[in-house]
Amino acid sequence: MAYTILVDSVDVTAYVLQDTVVARDSAEARGDTMDFEIRISAAAISRPQAGNIARWSDGATKEFEGIIVSVTPYR
Repeated sequence: MAYTILVDSVDVTAYVLQDTVVARDSAEARGDTMDFEIRISAAAISRPQAGNIARWSDGATKEFEGIIVSVTPYR
């Protein structure tokens, strides 16, 4: 799959662990969700923060777009 993941218009696709991208359709009252993991070095890109906009596109098709609710540092 040729996809792109942007966080506040910054392409973070190269840092996303491909097997961790999961979008879920849920009840309309709750809305859809997406989870993914990224690994970045300290200087590579700005770390995503709650409130940033995440967008997952497959070519020209937008698969998901939403506000990042939480960020958990990798340990």
